[in-house]
Amino acid sequence: MKNFTITVIHASFLEDGETPKAVAKVTTSGLDLFQATEYAYRYTNNLDGSWSMKLGEDANDDVEVLAPLIQHNGKAYGLRSTSVGDVMIVDDGEGFVDTFKVAGFGFEPCDPISYDIVDAQTFSTTSVMA
Repeated sequence: MKNFTITVIHASFLEDGETPKAVAKVTTSGLDLFQATEYAYRYTNNLDGSWSMKLGEDANDDVEVLAPLIQHNGKAYGLRSTSVGDVMIVDDGEGFVDTFKVAGFGFEPCDPISYDIVDAQTFSTTSVMA
């Protein structure tokens, strides 16, 4: 059992030319790798509320929202749920870092990807390879 920090990257459903984006950082404690990725998946899904707007049963203090909420006609909307094809970068803080893709069932190892981190205050973008 370990403590993990998991960066959730939305890499599915991209428009042409769009880069995957980091949307959340999930902190877990006392879980194994499988449990930690399942936890990150669960709490970046909109099942009963909104994970990114911290509403209902989906609100979780272990989830740091990294991406700005979607703005449309002056109203803020939450981010989509994590889906098949999205990516999780798992870091145990002790030298283990690995990348997993959300599969139809569970998670499968994948190559590191390039993704953007968008500053929620300024909307400036930083590209990262991990």
